[in-house]
Amino acid sequence: MAKMVEKVNNNPTLSGSEKEELIKKIRDEKIFGIDAGKEPPIARIARINMYLHGDGGSRIYFADALDKGVYVDENIDPELKAEREELRKLLVEQGIKFDVVLTNPPFAMSYSRKEKDEERILNQYKYVVYYRDKSGKKKLRATVNSNVLFLERYYDLLKEGGKLLIIIDESVLNTDKFKEVRDFILDKFIVRAVISLPRWAFFQAESNAKTSILYLVKKKDEKEEQPYTFYARSENIGYEKTKPDPSKSDLPAILKAYFDFQRKGRIPDDGRKHWSDKSKFFVRKLDKNLRRLDFEWLDPRHEDLQRILEELRDKKGYVLRKLGGAEGLCHTFRGKTPDYYVSEGIPIIKTRNVTGEGIDWNTDFVHRTFFESNIDKRLLPNDILLNSTGVGSIGNVDLFDKDFECMTDGHVSVLRIKDPNEILPKYLLYYLRSVFGQMQIERFTVGYTGQIELNRSDLEEIIIAYPVSVKEQKEIIKTLEKLEEDALRYKNKARENLNKISEEFVKNVLSD
Repeated sequence: MAKMVEKVNNNPTLSGSEKEELIKKIRDEKIFGIDAGKEPPIARIARINMYLHGDGGSRIYFADALDKGVYVDENIDPELKAEREELRKLLVEQGIKFDVVLTNPPFAMSYSRKEKDEERILNQYKYVVYYRDKSGKKKLRATVNSNVLFLERYYDLLKEGGKLLIIIDESVLNTDKFKEVRDFILDKFIVRAVISLPRWAFFQAESNAKTSILYLVKKKDEKEEQPYTFYARSENIGYEKTKPDPSKSDLPAILKAYFDFQRKGRIPDDGRKHWSDKSKFFVRKLDKNLRRLDFEWLDPRHEDLQRILEELRDKKGYVLRKLGGAEGLCHTFRGKTPDYYVSEGIPIIKTRNVTGEGIDWNTDFVHRTFFESNIDKRLLPNDILLNSTGVGSIGNVDLFDKDFECMTDGHVSVLRIKDPNEILPKYLLYYLRSVFGQMQIERFTVGYTGQIELNRSDLEEIIIAYPVSVKEQKEIIKTLEKLEEDALRYKNKARENLNKISEEFVKNVLSD
């Protein structure tokens, strides 16, 4: 609002009275807000706040913004009823359209056809409520995430050429479940920019959702060609830990880079020092052949990795093979999570036990009957364990080098080498722990909350580069084992010293 008023006041072509009239019109007629929150009543609070600041507020409504028909309950408070009837007249009867939509819709809400009121709303939608099954048949979704519904709702409310800036959870951009939604976006909008936000962007709202800002422009014609899309990765949105600190924000630099790209057709050097470093900016031509639209999937560093792997093949004679699948190096499977654990029995390895530095055997146990009913999940010596879920733990890899009864839960993937004479377990372990493996794991990871996921089908797509000679593999392993031993020795020594500090403190306090 302040920027709009400032722009009017700085317009030299307008007289004083014209400025006053235009500002009043903006405040009273041009800014709309709709929110269904009840506890607290966000719409009412926002309206009062705008009144107090002289910013209008009469166009802030308490209603379900997803309800295209703007249903008016005859039994609600008369004042609210009048407001909703006014909104219905504007949106349904007059069919007003908007130039800009700014929104941060809820991520976790969903609408179900099992609920009568929610089904009524779902029946108003004709695009994002459908998906295609494995046979390609078009089917209705039983439940639909609200943020997906909002994409279609905003499309309806925008004028042709209208702009949408929306914060969206990244599952919409990176999971197969929402491929049809991404196709809808590409069909109906020009995708101007995708800004990846840090995972802790909504930490104060007690959410670790991974999100992105989408800047979309409603197409005038579906045949409009997608221009190059600007991608950026924000590392700080203006917080020092949990305290606001606008000086830390890189969003102003991203905004400048975007406008430079629009004006000059180029982006700034993002300062990558190594081919594996995450990009800061890039541009990409988008189309429906792309599997995903998120920043990580399209980051050019993955093209650099592919180039490096091909060079290993062409110059050093390395073999490139997929990790799993029919032609892959390993059989892959996940363990199984029990309904309950027992104090004694068969050890079960969970994500917290796969540390990436060796298995932590401080674990839980399952009953023998559960283990024997899932005997196909039993671990064998030289199985490789890889965490396939969870922020902070996904991608941790360890080697099971024991020979006793044991299994993993459903969050840990097991990689069992088909031919140990082709690739040694320890070589594969070190490869997956290295940047070659971890970059691919990061790329294939999907989802947006703490339960991010590395699906089995994607895990099997990881490319492994290895020398044909097992002797050469052993030489590499020998070097790395020595480094690993030294690192663990220093780590254990540091842990001992920290324990001594605590012991010395107690000793000094208790001494006479």
